[in-house]
Amino acid sequence: MLKSFMKTAGFTMIELLVVIAVIGALATAVLSSINPIEQINKGRDTRMRSDAAQLINAVDRYYASAEKYPWNEISTDGETAPTEDNQQPTVVMPDTAGEFCGVTMDDGYGTALFGEGACRLSPESAWLDLLSTSGEVKSGYISRLENQENYMIFAYKPEGSDATMYACFMPSSGAFKREAIRNCVNSGYETGIKEIACPNGDGDGNYGIEDVYVNELLCLP
Repeated sequence: MLKSFMKTAGFTMIELLVVIAVIGALATAVLSSINPIEQINKGRDTRMRSDAAQLINAVDRYYASAEKYPWNEISTDGETAPTEDNQQPTVVMPDTAGEFCGVTMDDGYGTALFGEGACRLSPESAWLDLLSTSGEVKSGYISRLENQENYMIFAYKPEGSDATMYACFMPSSGAFKREAIRNCVNSGYETGIKEIACPNGDGDGNYGIEDVYVNELLCLP
């Protein structure tokens, strides 16, 4: 009686093997439908978005306590940078100074990718160190910003103390690239940043709905 009950209540070895085989086949089908490169790029883009948001918040906190932007504190070759709070990074930090703006927005071979007015963060962006020494962010975060090679963050701020600061990055995943295109197509950016983030525009940043990705930037906020 007991043996008969156990046979009817449980699974045979063959039945278990069939169940395992079915689960394995389903798992294989699911995994084959996922693009691992896209998922890796999504993770990288998510981190870049987080880093860009942290940069904006850190600059805002610095300005709230110091009543000037960190790039207004930097000087080089005996020349003091302007202290007016309405200066933008590229005005205060000319590319020729080396230590101010850092590196211009190019592809690493001197070929410009975007409009003038934004700075690529690099080890030469000396004002980033002020965010660390002032305690606004950790030094490890600044090191990560300064030493990015293929996935870089760009800073832009129009003139005016009440003007919005932007932190932009070039997405690598298809999902984030489509978001960047939508931002350009929908004219979600103000004029200055639009010309930088949307290189396929006609000068006014105008886009057609059918445009494909051509190095558009994703800009926060």
